[in-house]
Amino acid sequence: MKDVFTIGEVSRLFRIKSSALRYYCDIGLLTPTYVDPETGYRYFSTAHFERLNTIKYLQTLGLSLQEIQTFVDNRDPVYLLDQLHAQREITQQKIKELQEIEQKINNRIQQIEDALTPHVIGVIQEQVFPTREIVVLRQTIPSGADLELFIRNLENSSKLQSAVFLGKIGISIAKHKIEKCQFDLYDAIFLLLENEAVEESVQEELPEGLYVTLRFQGTHVNASKYYEQLLQYIKQKHYEITGDSVEVTYIDYGLSNNTNEFVTEIQIPVKTS
Repeated sequence: MKDVFTIGEVSRLFRIKSSALRYYCDIGLLTPTYVDPETGYRYFSTAHFERLNTIKYLQTLGLSLQEIQTFVDNRDPVYLLDQLHAQREITQQKIKELQEIEQKINNRIQQIEDALTPHVIGVIQEQVFPTREIVVLRQTIPSGADLELFIRNLENSSKLQSAVFLGKIGISIAKHKIEKCQFDLYDAIFLLLENEAVEESVQEELPEGLYVTLRFQGTHVNASKYYEQLLQYIKQKHYEITGDSVEVTYIDYGLSNNTNEFVTEIQIPVKTS
């Protein structure tokens, strides 16, 4: 049996990079059995194997090298227990964050699949929506305006990262303007929230209740005639408009270069009069 092993041999045995082993030596986590005074080569013995196993194991649990060094130098089970409790809390938080990401992915898949359903395009529907949390920026927006600047303003006011904005941006026309058939200016831009933490000053709710909805091919630029169709339907049903509109583009330039594939939905809250 060999008495000593080179860094390269230890690297292959433990599947640890040679550079990492050298770093462990530099910070005192490993002390070579022998260092050749002429070449500077480091040699290790089987006595290091148990320590290396411990290092690898604790790394898989997420402990830092400093925490690992404190433990292997002192071999205090109480210290290790405290570190493992702390690491468990960190792991649980990461699991929660990943679950939230998974839910957002599922929501986006469902949204895109739903938007690609052809039989609901151009069909007025009545839908009951739950309460929806939003962050909102009240600002006059021309119907043909590029929304990117307004989205950046919303992003800055809410202090949210732009990564959470995909597919969840909407604009709104005030109730009194809808009733007067004024569709050329929007009054607010908003973001539908999915567990994002924001300041209360910019957070509002879209109330639960009955909405008359219409999905169409196009973007906000094309929306006016569809508002007219919705108003005609609301009048025929003797409904009363109860709030501002909700207008969301599900498929736009962010997902497709083909304008024929763009899909937008208008939702107007109503009640029986």
